Amino acid sequence: MVTQEGSRTLILVCRRAFGRLIERVLRREGFRDYQRGGLSLVSGTAIAAREGASEAFVLTIDVDSAGRLAALLRGCPIRGNATGLFELYTIDQGL
Repeated sequence: MVTQEGSRTLILVCRRAFGRLIERVLRREGFRDYQRGGLSLVSGTAIAAREGASEAFVLTIDVDSAGRLAALLRGCPIRGNATGLFELYTIDQGL
């Protein structure tokens, strides 16, 4: 991944069932340079795994795109009363 000025590292932690949807949204929005894997992908961070979470996505993104991506994912239709499908974290690259 290439780090650009003003970029953030975006970490999405989700349940496996939601991973396909996240990947589809990322590709549709033009993100191709990201890492997808198990929670071990973010094991060195301060992110605590939530109950049911099993996958992580890590990508470098600008602040505006991160906000748009978060809005898109929050707007995804969810069947039934499922909650806690994903959590999103951003990490500043600078300072």
